[in-house]
Formats: sequence, C-alpha cells, structure tokens
Amino acid sequence: MNLGGRVALELKTTLSRPVCWTAAGPVLSLGGVETNDEIRERIRREQRLAARLCLATERLEAAQRERIWAVVESHQSGLSIRQIAAATGLSLSRVHQLLGSDGSREIPRWLS
Repeated sequence: MNLGGRVALELKTTLSRPVCWTAAGPVLSLGGVETNDEIRERIRREQRLAARLCLATERLEAAQRERIWAVVESHQSGLSIRQIAAATGLSLSRVHQLLGSDGSREIPRWLS
C-alpha cells in the first residue's frame, strides 16, 4: 500500500486508530493486539537474536582466551613484555595483568 504524501497525510488525520509509518507506507494499528502469526514471527525473531548474541559471546570469550594463551606463549618463548605490548596494541600494564591472570595458568598442555 504505497500512498503519496498528501493522501497519507489526509489518511493520517482522518483515521481514528493510530497509524504506524513504515518504509512501505502506513500500517493501521489494532491497538496493540498482535495476530498469532505476528506473535510467532516476533518470537522467532527474538530467538534468532538471542542465539546470535549467545554465539557472539562464546566467540568473544574464546578469542579472549586465545589472546591470553598467545601472550603467555610469546613471553615463555622469550619476547619481552614491551614487544608483546607493541605487537598486540596493549599497554604494558595490561600485558602484565594477562600474564598474571587465572586464564594464563589454564593453558592446555597440547597448546604449549
């Protein structure tokens, strides 16, 4: 339903129910009542978003662990804290924190 500006303006002022404006044009609101299909679609969309957030969180945690392991391995291999900081873009104090963190002591044997 594509309405021109003038027609849409007239429609907006003559309707007694609220009108939502979307890219496709005005959509008449039913006063907050969703149909079953709309509810199902909203739930599916929310579930997809929640799953995406969970996956992103898992990936972030894995990347953070990997960074700690790489910092520790580099230090054990002889790189100075300054060299590690320069290579990673971290501050010297952050490299010290990572080297002393619990994650640095949890490096799997197969990795080292």
